[in-house]
Amino acid sequence: MQALLSIILAIVTFFSGIGGAFSSPGNIIWPWSRPGEVVTDRAAVIAIYREIAAQNPNIELRENIRITDYPSIPLVPMGTVRTAVNLAFAFSNTTRDGMPGNPAAIAVGDLRLARAEYFNNGRTVVITLEPNAQTDGFNGQANAGPVGRTIGVLGTQVQGILGVLAGLPGLGLGADVMSTLVRVRYVNPTVTIRADTRTGRILSAEYSYDFVLEIPLPLVPNFRIGASYRLST
Repeated sequence: MQALLSIILAIVTFFSGIGGAFSSPGNIIWPWSRPGEVVTDRAAVIAIYREIAAQNPNIELRENIRITDYPSIPLVPMGTVRTAVNLAFAFSNTTRDGMPGNPAAIAVGDLRLARAEYFNNGRTVVITLEPNAQTDGFNGQANAGPVGRTIGVLGTQVQGILGVLAGLPGLGLGADVMSTLVRVRYVNPTVTIRADTRTGRILSAEYSYDFVLEIPLPLVPNFRIGASYRLST
């Protein structure tokens, strides 16, 4: 009997060890035994995402902005406009450290879609978040708003953009006046990350949105710049 109890205890200990090996670094137990499981409950996906974010505080991401729509300014050659706009955004094409946005503050109402799908016998999870669109003024909302909390908005970058644009002839306004008029619309925001469920380490990540910077200027009522923003590993 004693030998039988020892065998049972050994079996229980073995399988407990396996379960612990595939649990998350915190208090979320990952469904490693159910490969292919898809979680769509937004609160549950946010909890998993926060757990992963906590394990990657110093992640390095490449930042890239690509202009898709240049404004037309009367009496100013398009080549000059393109050069100025490209200069305004050039400093943003760099690297940055840390998780984007404010993962701890993401709310269920911020997201129109949240999905976590497990692969490789539950050892890998792919998380997709799609925040609601957001519109900001000059100073942005920092990490407030659905896009700000999930990805982050341009914020102080808008100030640099206005400073460059104010140097163009034909706009009729300085940067200080433009700052009271500017609006930035963030659309199509998406987050896709792939992480190791045993360690929480992010294997790949992409944060992106399209944005439109609009300034209703007296001489150029429909002044707008369209661009795409991307952060990726």
